Amino acid sequence: MSIQQERIDRLENILTRLHHGATPDSVQEEFNEHFSSVSAIEIAAMEQQIINSPGPITFEDVLKLCNVHAQMFQGSVEEGEGSDIDHPGHPVRVFKDENLALRSALMRIENVLKALEDLAAGEEETDEIYKGLLNQFKLLGQFFNHYERKEKLFFPKLEATGHTAPPKVMWAKDDEIRDMYKNTLVLIEQLPDVPIAQVRKSYEAFEYEFSEMIFKEEAILLNILLEVLTPADWHQIAQESDAYGYSIVQPAEEWQPSQESLAGKAENKKRNTSPITSFDEVTASMVGEEKRDPEVEFHQEKQTQKEKTSPSAHDDSSIQNIETKKIETADGYITVSWEPKADADLPRQESDSIDFDQKIDFGNGLLSLNQVKHVLNNLPLEVTFVDDEDIFQYFNDVSDPKNMIFKRTKAQLGRNIELCHPPKSWPKISRLIDDLRHGRRDKESMWFERSDGIYVYVTYAGAYDKQGQFKGIVESVQNIEPFLNLETPVKSELSPLKDEYEE
Repeated sequence: MSIQQERIDRLENILTRLHHGATPDSVQEEFNEHFSSVSAIEIAAMEQQIINSPGPITFEDVLKLCNVHAQMFQGSVEEGEGSDIDHPGHPVRVFKDENLALRSALMRIENVLKALEDLAAGEEETDEIYKGLLNQFKLLGQFFNHYERKEKLFFPKLEATGHTAPPKVMWAKDDEIRDMYKNTLVLIEQLPDVPIAQVRKSYEAFEYEFSEMIFKEEAILLNILLEVLTPADWHQIAQESDAYGYSIVQPAEEWQPSQESLAGKAENKKRNTSPITSFDEVTASMVGEEKRDPEVEFHQEKQTQKEKTSPSAHDDSSIQNIETKKIETADGYITVSWEPKADADLPRQESDSIDFDQKIDFGNGLLSLNQVKHVLNNLPLEVTFVDDEDIFQYFNDVSDPKNMIFKRTKAQLGRNIELCHPPKSWPKISRLIDDLRHGRRDKESMWFERSDGIYVYVTYAGAYDKQGQFKGIVESVQNIEPFLNLETPVKSELSPLKDEYEE
């Protein structure tokens, strides 16, 4: 057994004892004895092993005690390294600046609450104090953007390296924190008709979990990301962050990775990291084991080839398109690099021999691939496609991502559909997918009103071939709010067409 494996097993043993009722103090001493420092990668591998093991510990158990886990690691987590991470506009710097601003908002809220509690008996509270508290708490609510960016941009990159456990646990905790925020907001909006002590109790429960999440993000999540992501990955995140917005502060300037960092061997980590499909692979490929299992190498090579041909591997930026792969042989290493050819109307994929202007018979007419792209991008719908292996493969370019109803970015392409949704939503979604897959229903629609007054209509339709074999799911999303305000009859220069369609 390797030293790294022993360390991770010891970590797992300590946390397992916690799950079986040991007190944090009783295991903290053992932790301090054996670990002067622990890497974020080891934490991720440990959580992965616990969740995937056949033992009694479940994902829900890990979620319940994740704050205890975090406290154990406080002050012991090794800082990750990355080029330009302090540069304004780098996603790491933006993320930390947001957390600083969110901490400041917490301090202001605490001051207002204390002012309300310290009012002398009989002293009248002023509407300005209540209004100030509400305004500060709503300002803090911008952390929803912070979390969504994390879940939609950071998590896919982490999952692509095989680290699926930390995002799953963290997303579930994010949802708990969101719910606690909403509950506290309702109470603040009811002041002074509810006791200030009730508001204080709800706020303190929220504030504790919220502050714990800030620690987990900066001490664990960012350090894992810094160990496995490349400058090209960070650049893609920076480019797509506007779609989800920011919390309180905006990036001071745009960040561009240097050519030196792109070319640096030490920075090109993710492409040489095999995905986690078993814990042996975590140890061998992610925690520093030098000797690798040939089967792991083969799996790694297959994954790399999939990355090269998947939509997420092709982007308009040449910085994101350059990929490298180190292949081990008996006598040494072969380093292979790949990048796409010159721009075309559609990105080149598997073969340069494809003619994107060649007409194809679609049954009801002939269209070229370029024309298909234009048709899809001009539909009055947001369309996404998940294939028969539950992989998110496509979304149409119908509008700027930040204006989309269901925001999609290229970072999410290639992601398993289960990982695209909060853990609490997955049971219902998985039932729908299973029904569509097995033909128990071929379509499901719903509508709802968003908090901003937009009425959203969503349809999930199963895609099947002529033999009835399931090929995937098409999701269409539409803002139907304008339909509610249509005049009757419609007055326009096209009104005569009404007679044509009524005949």
